[in-house]
Amino acid sequence: MEDNDAIIIRFAEILLTYAEAKIELGEGDASVREALNRVRARAYSVAVTDIANYPSVTTADLAELKKIVRRERRVELAKEGLRYMDLIRWRLAEKVLTRPVIGLPDPANQNRAKWPFPGVTPLDNDGIADYSSFGADVKILVERKFDKSKQYLWPIPAVERRVNPAITQNEHY
Repeated sequence: MEDNDAIIIRFAEILLTYAEAKIELGEGDASVREALNRVRARAYSVAVTDIANYPSVTTADLAELKKIVRRERRVELAKEGLRYMDLIRWRLAEKVLTRPVIGLPDPANQNRAKWPFPGVTPLDNDGIADYSSFGADVKILVERKFDKSKQYLWPIPAVERRVNPAITQNEHY
């Protein structure tokens, strides 16, 4: 028998989920700032009280806090498989998942002054990157499609509908 530990959820995710929930409830109180600052302080390897050595969150503005939480989830939980569900929950999938996946051209065939990246990526108010201004300095790897009329809701499994005939299938499935 093996006794390997598996990470199910990280404390940073708990803190960020707490902050997001409070913001969605319209409660941008000190506990939200504390949760966000605990995540940031840990990332900078300093105590949460050492605000001079990390970019602490001080605002109580709900719109600004929402932007901060979305950015923190993007950078703190990168490559952990949570981004897709964040985009679905925030109803941003139709905006993000319809943009192409881009890559960099071969550095031997382009202006080396711009390597490894052709500029600062502009972000919109939702924190979504827009690479369209880079033109030929990036290449499109994959075109993506997202159908907002059906992809925010998944189909209800047939077995669930057989168990309870009162359940109807989600629209467009």
